[in-house]
Amino acid sequence: MSDAQKGLMKISIRLVIAPLFLIETSLLARAGHLPGDTITNSKGTTLQFSVTSNLLAIEKQLAPACKKPRIVQTAIVGNPRALGRMMKWNERWTIDRCGTPVIYQIHFDFRGSVGTFGIEPPPH
Repeated sequence: MSDAQKGLMKISIRLVIAPLFLIETSLLARAGHLPGDTITNSKGTTLQFSVTSNLLAIEKQLAPACKKPRIVQTAIVGNPRALGRMMKWNERWTIDRCGTPVIYQIHFDFRGSVGTFGIEPPPH
């Protein structure tokens, strides 16, 4: 496992552009709506596409034999912190890795429509 996979993977995004090249539609339960309780359901599909495409890239590295991982649950962890246009929150996303549940921690930090999210890969 590389050092990047061991630590928090931080990805800067702009909500105007979505990296669609790694998206597999089976990751999204419905267009723009993930199962469970995720703030990304109310922030639009661009953020979801960015997070899911990065999750898929990590899954492909960690479990190349599983061809169809999918998000089966999301949950907000703790209370989101908001101050004006700034918002920080954490979520737990569960991936079905070919029958095995795998949990990722996602850390969001937004200022208006621009922000970052960090993906914490599952422990081994």
